[in-house]
Amino acid sequence: MKGKIIRDICVSFLLLLALNSCAFRDDLELARKYASGSKESYALAVAYYQKALNASADNEPIMEELGELYFRNGDFENAIDLLKEARSKNARKTLAVSLFRSARFTDALAVFDKLGLSADEGEHLYFYGLTCEELNLYNKAQEVYAKIQSGNFAAMAGARLENISKETQELTLDDLDKETRDMIVGAGGAEEYPEAGAVILLSDESVEIFEDNTAVFQQRYLVKILNERGRENFAEIEIGYDSTDESVEIEYARTIRDDGKVVMVGDKHIRDVSRYLNFPLYSNARVKIISMPEVSEGSVIEYKAKIFLRKLVNDDDFMTNYRLQEFEPVKQARFEVTLPAGRVLNTKLINERYNFTEAKLEPAVTEEYGKQRYAWLFNDIPQIIPEDSMPPVSEIDTAIMLSTFRAWDEIYNWWWKLAEDKMKPDSAIEKAVAELTQGKDSDYEKIKAVYNFCAQKVRYVAVEYGQAGYEPHSAAEVFSNKYGDCKDKAVLLITMLKAAGFKAHPVLIGTKGTAALNQDFPTLTFNHAIAVMEFEGSSLFMDTTCETCALGDLPDADQNRDVLVIKDDGYEILRTPFFGPDNNRLIRETSIQINSDESIAVESKISSFGQFDQMQRFWFIYTQPQLIEEGLKQQIQSVSVGAQLIDYKIDNLDDLSTPVVLNYSFNGPEFLISAEDIKMLPPLAELDTSIAAKGRRVYPIDLVVPETIEKKVTIDLPSHLKLKYLPQGLRKDSEWFDFIVEYEFQEGRIVFYQKQTVKKTEIAQPEYPAFKSFLEELGRAVNKRVVLEKVQDDLSGQGTETLHTP
Repeated sequence: MKGKIIRDICVSFLLLLALNSCAFRDDLELARKYASGSKESYALAVAYYQKALNASADNEPIMEELGELYFRNGDFENAIDLLKEARSKNARKTLAVSLFRSARFTDALAVFDKLGLSADEGEHLYFYGLTCEELNLYNKAQEVYAKIQSGNFAAMAGARLENISKETQELTLDDLDKETRDMIVGAGGAEEYPEAGAVILLSDESVEIFEDNTAVFQQRYLVKILNERGRENFAEIEIGYDSTDESVEIEYARTIRDDGKVVMVGDKHIRDVSRYLNFPLYSNARVKIISMPEVSEGSVIEYKAKIFLRKLVNDDDFMTNYRLQEFEPVKQARFEVTLPAGRVLNTKLINERYNFTEAKLEPAVTEEYGKQRYAWLFNDIPQIIPEDSMPPVSEIDTAIMLSTFRAWDEIYNWWWKLAEDKMKPDSAIEKAVAELTQGKDSDYEKIKAVYNFCAQKVRYVAVEYGQAGYEPHSAAEVFSNKYGDCKDKAVLLITMLKAAGFKAHPVLIGTKGTAALNQDFPTLTFNHAIAVMEFEGSSLFMDTTCETCALGDLPDADQNRDVLVIKDDGYEILRTPFFGPDNNRLIRETSIQINSDESIAVESKISSFGQFDQMQRFWFIYTQPQLIEEGLKQQIQSVSVGAQLIDYKIDNLDDLSTPVVLNYSFNGPEFLISAEDIKMLPPLAELDTSIAAKGRRVYPIDLVVPETIEKKVTIDLPSHLKLKYLPQGLRKDSEWFDFIVEYEFQEGRIVFYQKQTVKKTEIAQPEYPAFKSFLEELGRAVNKRVVLEKVQDDLSGQGTETLHTP
C-alpha cells in the first residue's frame, strides 16, 4: 500500500507540471479524485481545486466543494476565508459551522440567524443551538433545539434542552436526602441571626491527594438566605481555577425555594469565563460562575463542585489554609484531607486567640486502605462582625495552615527552576536599557531610570500570584507586550537591571492581608512578587506594580513582611522595611485673606510624601481633569458656601522622585460665623474621634502605617476686625500618637499650626479603653475657636483685651 501511495504522488506531481495544457474538466476531476484520499492526496486535491477556480468563470460550485474539503479536514480558517462571500445556502451552512468550530461564536450566530433553517436540517440546527449557548442566549437555544423533532440529532438536542433547563425533574424538599432536609427544616430565620445576611447551614470541603500526585478538591455548600444582603452575596457563586492543570465539574447546583420547590441549575445558569479577558498571557486564569435561580428571602442555595488537579504545585506537594470563621454564621463545617499513607502533613494554627468557639482545632487522624485521613468538624461557628479599622481577616480569623513541604529549600529549588531562564535580556531590552541609562552619572540614577520605566511604562495586570500559575513569562515577552502581572514585572525589572550591570533578585511575598511567612513552617503563603538588590550596604526592595511608588519606597501592604528572596545559589528570608511617620507625610498650607466685606481670598498648597504621595498621584493620573476640578469645587464649599474656584495646578505628576504638589486658589463670599459684633472663625484644629466611637472592641484598631499630617493656616484680618479670643496651644504625647496645636497673633495676622504624628499602628483590645479615653479628652481640648470682634467707628481698638484659654 505504501508503495502505491508514493507512485500516485509522483505521477500527480508530473501531472501538475502539465496542467497548463490540460482542460478545466480534467482539473476538477483530479481534484475530486484526490479529495477523498490520504493527507498527501488532500494537499494535491486543494492544489487542483485552486487551479480549477482560476480557470472557471462560474466558480461558486467549485468554491463550495473546496470549502467542504477544507471543513472535512478541520481546516476551518481556510474554509471561512473561502466561503465568507458565498451565496448558496449549503456554503453558508458550512461557513456557520466552521465559524463555530473556530470559536468565533458571534460571527457564527450572524450567519445562522440568516439561514432560515427548517426542521429537517437537524445537524445545522444543533450547531445553531450550541452557538447560542456559547453566547449565553439560552432562551434562543431552547427555541432552536425544540425545532429538531427527528433524525440523528433529535436525541442530542433533547439532552441539551434537559441540561439547560433541568426542570423536568420536578423535585421538592421531600425528595432530598434526610441530612439536607433536616438542616433546612431546622435552620431558623432572621430573628435568630439579627446581624447576618445568610446562614451557612453546611460547609463541607475535602481534598484528596493520590499516589500519582493528582488531586481532587470537593466543596459542598448549603446556605439559607435571610435578607437582601444575603441574596447579594450568594446569588452568584464563583469557582476560580487554572485551566493549565485544573478543571471544574459542577456536580449539581439548586435553589430550594421557601415553598419547598427545588429549582435545578442548568447549563444556562453556568458560565465559564476568563478572569482577565483582555490579557491573553493570563487566559488560563478562569472562573466558573453559577447564577443561582429564584434566590429570595427564605430560600436555600446548595451546590457541590469538584476541582481536579492534574498535578500538584511542584509535582509533589500540597498546601492550603483553612479559615474557621466567615462573615456569616456557620451551623456546621467539615474539612478533610486524605493522603497516601506515609506522607507527612504539617499543620500550624494561627490567630488562636480569636477562636471564640469551643471548637477543637486538632484533627481526628485515621489510617486505612493505604490512606491517612485528617478530619475536622466544627459546629455553630459565630460570624465575624466587621469593625471600623479592623485588621485584615488573615490577622483575626483562626486558621489551620497545612503543607507537605518539609523545608524552604524545596520551595526555592522548585521556583528557581521556573524562573532562572526567564531573566535573559534580548536585543530589544538591551537597547532600551542603553537609552534609559544614557547620560546618567550615578548608579542610583541608572537604577531609578530602569525602575521608573518598569513601573510607569509597563502595565500591571492585577493577577494575584498563583492565580494564573507560578511560572513567570520571559522578560522578553513581557517587554514586548508592555504588560505583566507581579511576577512578570519583577522578572522584567531584574532582567533590565542585569542589562544595566546590576544584580537583583526575585522576592516572593505575602502582602498584608495574607498569612504571614513563618520561618519554621515552609509553605506557599505568597500572593505577590517583587524584587530586591543590595545597594550602598542595604537591601533596596522594589515593587513596580505600584506605578506611583518612588524608588526606595514601598506600598503599605509590602512593608514589614518576612519574604523569601530567591538568589542564584539559594534562598534568604528577609524582612521588608517599615517606614516611619517622617516618610508618610501630608502637608497642607493655606493662606486666607479676609476682605473688608468679609469675603475671602484663599490660596492652598498640598504636598504629599510616601503613602500619601502614592494615593494622591494615582488619583490625579486616573481621574479626568474635569472630575478633579469638580472635586475641588465641592471641597471649597465646606470652607465658604458659594465659593468659586479660580485656578488649580498639579506639579511633579510624572516625576516619581519628587513629591506631587497641588496648588489651588478660590474666592468665597463668606467665612465667619456672626453674632452681631462678635465673629468666630470656623474650627481650625481637626481631630477625628470617630475611630473610638465603640464602647468596646472585639478586634484591634489597625492604623496601617505611621504617618504625619501637618496643617499650616495664616489668616489676615481686615482693619475693622480685631482679635477677641485666641485659644491656647497644646501638646499631647502618648504611646499611640503625638498631637501639637499652636496659635499665634501678630500685626493683624493669625497663624495656626497643627501636627499629628501616628507612632503605633495597632491599638490592641486591652489598651482600647485607655486609647478611647485619651482621644475623647483630646477632642474636647482642641474644640476651641478663634473669636473676633468688630471695631466700633469711634474706637481705635487699642483698648480691647485679647482673652486666652486659661
